[in-house]
Amino acid sequence: MNPKTQVIKLPADKQLKPPVKEAKPPQITIDIPSEPCQRSRERRQYPRKLVKLRGHYWAELDDTPTGNLVITDLSLGGACFQTLSPHGFKHKDSLPLEFKLDDQDVTTILQNVQIRWIKDNYVGVQWLDRMMVHGTLRTYLSA
Repeated sequence: MNPKTQVIKLPADKQLKPPVKEAKPPQITIDIPSEPCQRSRERRQYPRKLVKLRGHYWAELDDTPTGNLVITDLSLGGACFQTLSPHGFKHKDSLPLEFKLDDQDVTTILQNVQIRWIKDNYVGVQWLDRMMVHGTLRTYLSA
């Protein structure tokens, strides 16, 4: 300390206290899917539309549907659905799906799909021919 510097001790109640910065809690992002078909922070080529549309599928090539389903999300690339009964699907199986849109005309959509993933009774599918996606489905998804 410099000999010419004089230190004056102030009473405790008169001392200036350095400003205390309030620590902000750390920001943590946790993605919790509201539907089993939603995955966290995916980058998708086509945005999804969350829906609840009833339909059915054929596992055999005949006129009788094999099982019932509920489509839980749709996109121009494919869909996710929940089967209402046990199924025997395997990855990369191909099958036709039929479902009705909840649009004004209650349009029936019939699409051939390939299974991309299976988790219990939820199934993610890709349209086999994306160039042939039903025009009404395209309009429905853009609304």
